[in-house]
Amino acid sequence: MRVLATVTANASHTRSLAIAVEPLIRAGHEVVIASSPDLEPLLGSLGVPVHPVVPSLGPLIGPVDRAAVDVILEVARADLAKGVHLFAGLPAVLRGTHAVLELAETVRPDLIVRDDAEFCALLVAEHLGIPHVCLPGSFANLLDPVLGARSLSAHWMALGHDEPLRPEAVYRHGRVDYAPSAFDFAAHDTGRVLRYRQPVLTRDGERLPHWIAEASGDKPLVYAALGTRLPPDHAGIVAAIVDAVSEMDCLALVSIGGLPAPSGPLPDHVHVVEQAPQPLVLEAADLFITHGGYNSVREALRAGTPMVVVPGILDQPHNGARVAELGLGEGTTTPTAEVLADLCREVLGEPAYGRRARQARAAVLALPDVAQLAADLEKLAVL
Repeated sequence: MRVLATVTANASHTRSLAIAVEPLIRAGHEVVIASSPDLEPLLGSLGVPVHPVVPSLGPLIGPVDRAAVDVILEVARADLAKGVHLFAGLPAVLRGTHAVLELAETVRPDLIVRDDAEFCALLVAEHLGIPHVCLPGSFANLLDPVLGARSLSAHWMALGHDEPLRPEAVYRHGRVDYAPSAFDFAAHDTGRVLRYRQPVLTRDGERLPHWIAEASGDKPLVYAALGTRLPPDHAGIVAAIVDAVSEMDCLALVSIGGLPAPSGPLPDHVHVVEQAPQPLVLEAADLFITHGGYNSVREALRAGTPMVVVPGILDQPHNGARVAELGLGEGTTTPTAEVLADLCREVLGEPAYGRRARQARAAVLALPDVAQLAADLEKLAVL
């Protein structure tokens, strides 16, 4: 089976792509990746051809699209779902569609697997009549198929079609997710969902920090991380987190993701690091302070760790609300040290949050291994 996989957005999306394509590669299928230029260097370890032809949603995007992205982000602050679907209408999507179409006509894939923020492959797959599935992420959680099809229709008709794209085309062959149906984070009905167990994503050589393993266990472990690489405007939130855990009776590990370390001495129970092996730490943690990114949320579900969500943009406010709705934790949009400390104490002090998180973990562990994805996609490709 020949598979074309596409990805854009940021580094976390390459991790989601890798989860899906590695089983295909191990099963002996021929995989070719189309990525945005800024993500190409992150995909070399997969050992398959990578073509940097997909438009970037990051710093390499063109000036016309950059201005449009700034407008869309403003819209998203007021109406998140509307802002998300407007990304599909960017001029760069049509330019990228022609580039992906040219690649697909060379590769001649039997199946297309697309990143949730990558719409060129959706148009190409529908245009060529190739089965396609969408990977999990913020766009898949928030995109209303009706609004998405409306945004993509101008591109669709530019490919020579007389009628607008229909909503059922967006997820015609389904989407992939690593969360159980009882803990689904999608805001809209997307039809068929292929669900698999969230893998524990560790890098070579990673292990749990020794001081956690050597701790007496009489104090809860609080882990805080707001993403892999944090923007400068998150420095105040990180400082508030450090202040909050400093006044708590706990052990704390705070990942600062490239921001300057807090000035001044820290209490002995607070450890600040650049990065941490998050999946391993979550398995030992009693509480996770997170920005609510979907990768992080799924890792917390897998580990059975309750959350306090400090959301940023896109799907993060939605995910934070869903965490609270599901009884998996609480969230706040006013992350002062006092508010965070109070929320942490509330979640740690109420056993119901821990019980619910363990229920989520059991539901994740009951899902098929992600290795099953290859066999399921083989069936889809021959339909």
